[in-house]
Amino acid sequence: MWKIICEINNKWDVRFIKHVIYGAFLMALFIITLWVCIDSPVQYHFNELANNDVWFGDNWHYAGDNTLVTSQGERYLRIKASDGKAVITKVMDYTPDVDEYMCFRVRAQDVSVYVNDRLLYQNMYEEKYRSYAKQIYLLHQMSVDGVQEGDIITIELSSEGRDYFRMQFNAIGDRYALTRYIIQKSGNSLGICIAAFLIILMNTVVTHSHILAEKLHDMRSLNWLSLFLGLAMIYLFADSGCMEIFVGRTGVVSWFHSVSLILLPIPFILFTMNAFFPGHKRYETLVFINVVLCIIAVSCFVLFAYNMVHFFACIHMLIIADIVVCIISFIQEKITPAPEVVGGFGAIFVGAMAGIAAYWHSIAMPASVIFGYGLLIFSVCMLTWVVRSRYELYKMRCEADQIFMERDKKAAEKANEQKSRFLSHMSHEIRTPLNAILGMNELIMREAVNENVKQYSNNIQNAGNTLLGIINDVLDFSKIETGKIDIIDAEYSLSALLNDIVVMIQGRADTKGLELQIEVDGNIPDALYGDEIRVKQVIINLMTNAVKYTKEGWIKLSVGMRAVSNYLDDDNIVIIVRVSDSGMGIKEEEKDTLFKEFARLDQQKNKAIEGTGLGLSITAQLVTLMKGKISVDSVYGEGSVFTVEIPQRITAYEPIGDYKKRFEALADEKLRKEQESSREEMHFAGKRVFVADDNEMNLEVIAALLEMLDIEVTKAGGGQEAINRLDKEKFDLILTDDMMPEIGGKQVMRHIRDTESSVSHATPIVVLTANAMAGAREEYIALGFDDYMTKPIDVNLLQKILIKYLK
Repeated sequence: MWKIICEINNKWDVRFIKHVIYGAFLMALFIITLWVCIDSPVQYHFNELANNDVWFGDNWHYAGDNTLVTSQGERYLRIKASDGKAVITKVMDYTPDVDEYMCFRVRAQDVSVYVNDRLLYQNMYEEKYRSYAKQIYLLHQMSVDGVQEGDIITIELSSEGRDYFRMQFNAIGDRYALTRYIIQKSGNSLGICIAAFLIILMNTVVTHSHILAEKLHDMRSLNWLSLFLGLAMIYLFADSGCMEIFVGRTGVVSWFHSVSLILLPIPFILFTMNAFFPGHKRYETLVFINVVLCIIAVSCFVLFAYNMVHFFACIHMLIIADIVVCIISFIQEKITPAPEVVGGFGAIFVGAMAGIAAYWHSIAMPASVIFGYGLLIFSVCMLTWVVRSRYELYKMRCEADQIFMERDKKAAEKANEQKSRFLSHMSHEIRTPLNAILGMNELIMREAVNENVKQYSNNIQNAGNTLLGIINDVLDFSKIETGKIDIIDAEYSLSALLNDIVVMIQGRADTKGLELQIEVDGNIPDALYGDEIRVKQVIINLMTNAVKYTKEGWIKLSVGMRAVSNYLDDDNIVIIVRVSDSGMGIKEEEKDTLFKEFARLDQQKNKAIEGTGLGLSITAQLVTLMKGKISVDSVYGEGSVFTVEIPQRITAYEPIGDYKKRFEALADEKLRKEQESSREEMHFAGKRVFVADDNEMNLEVIAALLEMLDIEVTKAGGGQEAINRLDKEKFDLILTDDMMPEIGGKQVMRHIRDTESSVSHATPIVVLTANAMAGAREEYIALGFDDYMTKPIDVNLLQKILIKYLK
């Protein structure tokens, strides 16, 4: 379980421990926060606020006729005025506390408060503000310290041209209670503002969503919707009555209230246009009308101190007109609106109409609340519609993309299949004549007496092997590129792997006069679990490169290890392989292209060096497939150091120890086996081998090699001929090519295995093919062949197969 947790946390102890510390800290912080919220001292006046009834709006009378003033639900008084003046009185029915205040909010030029005809409070606007004061609400607060039960309180209001005054928040209480009361009575407006703010945040998130990334008009429409909600928030907050608690300059509140109101239809109309009918001119006309109305309203305010709130009805009528125009557009375009659209426009239509009625008839205060609920429902519906409709379009596009992707995938798979088939055929076509060349050359090398002929033959062999290496590199690159190469893990001996590499590289180093240095950490476990073939290929590629690009000096192979984890994992290690040389090095600007395919560095200097430029690219990709990493450190003109780190599992903990002694033991064992093989290979006399191949040259090569080992060879130039002979004649071993005209090697093998009456039914069959693609060996073995050999023929491998099946 601990190891699984480590793997989830990227197998790095330090990072894992950091994550544990951070997580524990955040959890502790959360628990402490809960504790503080639950068990901390309480300000007890907050508990008392709930029982503090501050409403002071009942039982007010007009001073002249003692008529009762109308109150609306503990919210405001509607006070009739005569010639712009009104006087109301009330008898105190209790004695206020010394720290209590009386407050009310009213729109008036002059306000005076008397207690028993004694002036308690007075506010009179300066002359420069008087014309504007008619449309400015002001929250009046005064101390009632000294006011007693039975005292008569008189309030005088004066404002030119007023028919009535609307007095809000008439209350007495301490400052905490008054503030709470005003906020509570403004709760609807504030709630709508908070909801609108949340919708704006959601709009912002949706606007930046990749679903709308390619829909410019959708982003514009949501931006206009956000602006519409922003103006509505300002309008509702300013109209709620509580803004005067936070803003000292009440003219600012009135200005923002009026400006937000007259601008409100513009983003609403532009949202409708962008969301439903981009480019329609009728909406641009409505915007123009609204702009003209705004210019008139602002001009009237500046020049004549005219209250812009009087344009309330016109503004709402513009919104209704936009809805009507939208309905007409839906009908003309023959579009059925979604349920969210119908619900949203219906809500704002009803809200606008109800707001107008409430404003004209003073049904509720503030009238903006009714309209606010309508626009809130509208915004939620529109956001829902935009997200849902665009998500459906996004899903349709994803489905279409999926269809196209599947089509492209099939086309790519077909192209890869054709590419693989082409490479397989090309491999076959190149390897077949190459088999003849190298095979015949092998015969020449064995039979030649003249030293010059031997030298020529050796040159041919080297050139042929180089060509074969290029073919193998191209095939390996193709396998990796098409994902057809697999990492096949198995138990192997690290010392044996390194010994094979050293033996192979030693000859090349000696030929160039280079010193080969070996350094192996003796503590490395010898028995490891991994892909031996690919690990060997990686090291050989790096060592071969070091030999090729080093003219004189030395090359060095260093093998070490480190733990995957410092504390938590004892079964895995990371093998560290360093290949260094005293060669020409790599220029700093060329390091980035070092592991790219077909990259040849410093071509002017290295033009004489053979290769495709695929070796390091293949090496890097193989290291990645084995979940390792590769790096290079080089100084141009001094040499290079390639470092490879490959994780491997330990299967036995016995260390390599002294690598020189181990290499000597392996070399002695190998020499002993070769001597035994050499003695045994001369005793194939009397053995009969059947060879089938449609290429006459290949038949001659394989026959000659076998006959040199005293084997009796029978040849067939095609599949049908092979079947006819094999059903009647008994052989010790069958070698058959796969790709033969009419009847190939697979059909020959299948016929022999399925025909129990055939005398060759149980004879071992080895496929001899030029198909060296990934998985070819496993495929042939699964079909029923006993073994597999690739062309050109490796004489050493041929001898091993002969010993295996003929001894």
